[in-house]
Amino acid sequence: MEIKYELTKDDYLAFNLHYVKHSKTIKQSLFRQQFFVPIISLILPFIFPLVAGEFSVGFSIVFMLVSVVWMIFYPKYFYWHVMSHINKSFNEGNNENLLGEHTFTFNDAGFIETNRAGESQVSWSSIEKVEENDQYFFLFFSTMSAYILPKRSFLNETDQKNFQRRMDQRISSAASK
Repeated sequence: MEIKYELTKDDYLAFNLHYVKHSKTIKQSLFRQQFFVPIISLILPFIFPLVAGEFSVGFSIVFMLVSVVWMIFYPKYFYWHVMSHINKSFNEGNNENLLGEHTFTFNDAGFIETNRAGESQVSWSSIEKVEENDQYFFLFFSTMSAYILPKRSFLNETDQKNFQRRMDQRISSAASK
């Protein structure tokens, strides 16, 4: 089986967003940032009277509103901020070899990926897991790195399902060896 497609900067950014949204470590960090700041903001109005000598209802309401707004909107800001930095980092260097035409040729031992940089032979045992979303398959070869296969490179949904089934079989049989 052979798959040819054009990998774009948007594909690369989509992979990074997928990784950020599914990483256990990053999700824990987001959770802490999303809820610890509001908790501190809710505690401050009760500490302020101890220092200032008087309780301010207005001060308390402002901190409560800030806490609610923070909890609701912080995840969107967090993902926007992360993607903005990834985009800037991507633009810093020469990433010509990541982008452009890619060809994957699958066989029993693994697959061969061909791009501008050359050819890489990858065994099934080096693929740790396969994840997917609505638009992509990601063949992870390390915790933070994966081959990106856009679903648009398949002729139809049946080909996508067949590919997914083959990947599941290959990865599970490689893991059992």
